[in-house]
Amino acid sequence: MNAFNRLRPTRGTLIALLGFLWAISFGALRDFVWADIREGLIDLRGLSRPTRALAWIGFGLLGLMLIAILFNDFWRASSPLLTLTEPLPGRGRMLPVAVLPATLFLLSVAWAFLLAGALRSHILIRLGVLFLFLPAAGLWLANSLASAGISGVGLGLVVSAVATVAVPLFFIFAARRRPRPAGEFLALLILTALVFIPTQADDVESWRQLGSPLMVAKIEATLGFLGYLILPLLLLVGVDIANFARQASGWTMRVATERFPFWLEVGALVALLALRLRFVGGELAERIAADGARATALAYAGSLGVVAVIGLAWLLATRAPAASTPAAAETVAAGDAATDGERLALPLILASNGAQLIAFAGLWISLGLLPLLTVVGSLSGAADRFGKAAALPWTIAVDVLAIVAAVFMARRGRRGAALYLAIFGMLALWFELTSPGRPLAALTWEGAQPTDFWLTVTLVALALVWAAQRRLTEQRVAALLFAGILTGLLRQTDFISSPFSPIFGFAGVGFLVFGLAWDALTAGSWANRETRGLPRTGRIFLYLGYVLLTVTAVNWAVTGHDLAAVGRLTGDVAIAGLNRFGRPMLYAVMAAALLNPDSLKEDQE
Repeated sequence: MNAFNRLRPTRGTLIALLGFLWAISFGALRDFVWADIREGLIDLRGLSRPTRALAWIGFGLLGLMLIAILFNDFWRASSPLLTLTEPLPGRGRMLPVAVLPATLFLLSVAWAFLLAGALRSHILIRLGVLFLFLPAAGLWLANSLASAGISGVGLGLVVSAVATVAVPLFFIFAARRRPRPAGEFLALLILTALVFIPTQADDVESWRQLGSPLMVAKIEATLGFLGYLILPLLLLVGVDIANFARQASGWTMRVATERFPFWLEVGALVALLALRLRFVGGELAERIAADGARATALAYAGSLGVVAVIGLAWLLATRAPAASTPAAAETVAAGDAATDGERLALPLILASNGAQLIAFAGLWISLGLLPLLTVVGSLSGAADRFGKAAALPWTIAVDVLAIVAAVFMARRGRRGAALYLAIFGMLALWFELTSPGRPLAALTWEGAQPTDFWLTVTLVALALVWAAQRRLTEQRVAALLFAGILTGLLRQTDFISSPFSPIFGFAGVGFLVFGLAWDALTAGSWANRETRGLPRTGRIFLYLGYVLLTVTAVNWAVTGHDLAAVGRLTGDVAIAGLNRFGRPMLYAVMAAALLNPDSLKEDQE
């Protein structure tokens, strides 16, 4: 017994063990994760109390809707189901009745936030938001007018028409008065609610006469056209996920490098690279067994072009002569690559989808000039055909211009922006050249496996070379750990593309919900700024309105089990945003971290 007592840990040992566990878990969360998140939170300090209350209400609604999207079957279990007028693929022909008033309420609140945010902003922003709102309201009135042909023009339709006209009048008169964000929001909320809600009585009456809920078709038409408007945010979700993967890799790397001794860091690196190499090697063997050696070799040769593109982009960004650039700026810092990539993502999204946005604008104008229900379907089809026909030449032009802009940025000493733009443009052109039916179609590959293989092999080769040259410093170990963890995280998104996620789980929905939640947590870098043309209150209100429109459209599709819309909104678009705009940023950060390891440490600090 005495021998056993001697083996029992002492109080000091237990305290040391608890301290170690705290350091690598809760302490790391506090020092690394929370410290980074806190910098991106929207800051409401300095705003009036009513304005802060409205912002909290907006974020509360956003949080409730994200939870409702995740657990969408709660709607169906707690509310009577309504048979939809048109069948949908899968099991969805039923829509919870409670979703109808909730959707109208959320549309009213979202438009109120957007209009209130634009009211005190630059004249172009005011006109832009009105340009979006008025045709949407006109489309709503057109559908209500069609219903009135059956039940007669009621008071609700008259009220909605008057409220629609009152919105631009309110903009004209309120702009001359002292800013009162809370009062302006409440006034606009009343007007937007009077646009969308009063016609419900007429819709119910026509429902009783026809036995068919035309109000559902009205909401579907409105949300369908809003799908064009929310496309940039859905693409940005992919960029947000890429940014989260970068930060999560950085947190893990910092825990290892700042909490463990150097020999343990090296051991962790060896274990990580061995696991990654075994994983990609196993995938290669499986692919050879399934497709044959020749087809696999061609596919992997095509994906090797990704690594070559990253190298060429690095040379373009760092070797292009600059007029007046200090020697320290001849390379690229990891933090600059991340910051510039995140900042340039939205302009690139808007530019890359210019054909679709032009089609959307033309459709919106047409709906404003011809608010007739009979032409909506043909106008929508024409817009889709134009967008698809112009998409390829438009995107190729954007890719070429991105490379030209990269040269311009490099010559001006903005190496981080140049690296991101060069990778973005070159990578997109390489994908196009190796696509089926293109000149290098023999090198076509599918999935992330081949690219992951070459990235992992590159990391292992760098580690071996540095070790052989006795240059495997602490900074290089940290860079290799960071890149290895990041490549592993990038492989965890394949399941998102499943179109049946709403039925067999909520993988794709969860991806979108997490992306929107992460975007809300990190939107402060944009929303906390104050400019003359876009004040801080306007930024917060515009953001809340835009994201509430998005979750309203997603919730409608998910609760109605519209698999086509769910796949498009929760998986396809976000994955496209990750692959086209997010991965180039991550490749730029990895290249900067490996070829300039000191910058990674400076970025994390």
